Amino acid sequence: MYLLFVDFNIRQWAAVRDEELIAALAWVPQGGRSESLYAATGVGSDPQALTSLLIHAQHMITYSPRLTLEYPAGEMVDAIRAAGFKPQRTLLWMRA
Repeated sequence: MYLLFVDFNIRQWAAVRDEELIAALAWVPQGGRSESLYAATGVGSDPQALTSLLIHAQHMITYSPRLTLEYPAGEMVDAIRAAGFKPQRTLLWMRA
């Protein structure tokens, strides 16, 4: 009933190893032709975990929008490409 009044449905996926979070991915569906995924990784993150989350999300999204990944440029590049994404713009503003 809540979603009838608030059109905000976040999907999140997390990769955990030995009770430690190693990568996370979120999607806030907008219902458009293009949708953004938001990834979070840290110092101890495994690139393969991010690749797996991205592939999993692509399978879980039931319609076929053009997916983009919002993530800082130059980080986890091989993991992102392994999931089928390619760089189109850089997000320097995401750096701390």
